[in-house]
Amino acid sequence: MTYKLYYALGSAAMGVRVILEEIGAPYELIETTIAMDEPRPPEQLALNPNGWVPVLLWDDRAMYECAAITVFLCDRHPKANLAPGIDEPERGLFLQTLVYFSSSVQNAFQLDYYPDRFADTPDGEPGAQRRGRRRLRETW
Repeated sequence: MTYKLYYALGSAAMGVRVILEEIGAPYELIETTIAMDEPRPPEQLALNPNGWVPVLLWDDRAMYECAAITVFLCDRHPKANLAPGIDEPERGLFLQTLVYFSSSVQNAFQLDYYPDRFADTPDGEPGAQRRGRRRLRETW
């Protein structure tokens, strides 16, 4: 079985790609865009209507959201030893850290990397970046 990954350089899909490499699973990249002014492929939108990446495909199934894909791949490939098993005491810390990075740290990076998504005008973009950097200090 070969996984397929909707992927864009500089996106959260890079983390999923690293996991696929670590588990040694065969995969194909389906390159797409994260540019807000470029259309997403209709096939990608059919799987994930918001058009974001990563989207992982296997067999006749698909899923999106980096943290969910991470847990799925770690659980599906336990011999890679990338995450504590379901009954291991460290499992809770693994899950809370993964979700924290996905929901807090990644959002702070987005403010800095993509200020145009958070500001009404170009003049507001430096303020969004400053807020992103402050939020990164808070989250770290």
